[in-house]
Amino acid sequence: MAKENVKPGGLDEQAAADLFAYFYAAHFFDKPGDAGRGKRLFHERKCDHCHGLTNSPDPAAPPESKWQSLADPIELTQAMWNHSGAMYKEIEHKKMSWPQLTGQDFSDLLVYFRNLPGTPVRQATFIITAGSQGEALFQSKGCQACHDVSKGMFRNPLGDRTLTDVAAALWGHAP
Repeated sequence: MAKENVKPGGLDEQAAADLFAYFYAAHFFDKPGDAGRGKRLFHERKCDHCHGLTNSPDPAAPPESKWQSLADPIELTQAMWNHSGAMYKEIEHKKMSWPQLTGQDFSDLLVYFRNLPGTPVRQATFIITAGSQGEALFQSKGCQACHDVSKGMFRNPLGDRTLTDVAAALWGHAP
């Protein structure tokens, strides 16, 4: 920093939040993905049994070209989580197993989808809110029943995980 004449410090809370939001929107924390692996995963995990790229074999499953959540892993996780109840019933009906995904898988799928022709292009956004809102949501959804923060069940739970690792953990938790 001294070599570049950059002085450390000088960040207030808002500046730090703005910097983190920029890093997030630029996918700074994501693992590099590979579109070829993403394409293979889409088939291997049987996503293509219901979802197509422009048209879907299952009319209830929107094709990838209609997904609005590909700009960021949090939006994709939200969409997949909200869809997981219906998806779980459909998977049981088809006698399939729940597709397991790792953080790297999420990164690979996102790169594959983002590079397909016709994929909606949107910039990722990141809004930092008060931690109390997250805590209230955590309580209202009943998460504390299994994840009691006061008993240390969340002590350094993320370690060095990326946002796609967290997305994959939530996805695996859905069933």
